[in-house]
Amino acid sequence: GARKKSDMERTELNKEKTGVFSGLYAINPATGKEIPVWISDFVLSSYGTGAIMAVPAHDERDFAFAKKFGLPIVPVIVPKEGPAFAKASAGTWDFNEKAYTEVEKGITINSPEWN
Repeated sequence: GARKKSDMERTELNKEKTGVFSGLYAINPATGKEIPVWISDFVLSSYGTGAIMAVPAHDERDFAFAKKFGLPIVPVIVPKEGPAFAKASAGTWDFNEKAYTEVEKGITINSPEWN
């Protein structure tokens, strides 16, 4: 299955996300907390190491994967100005409904050393 998919097939936003929990955990280097390791067919082996650290609050494909499998969606960046900032500041940006992907316009949260 997953091994035979092309990069084009893996990056398609509208395709159904598939994956399986490996039974393993890794340590998040930013928080020191354990996180589950999942195997999925949308990781690109031709880009980087072929492994990812998912950020479902800030990436559309990671968001779709997390929603499908009921994984936590923890925001680490919120908007710093404009309408999106107003929503985040008021607690009305719903990270369970939509990923915040304009990370270059945001400020860091939930990352104690970098807040």
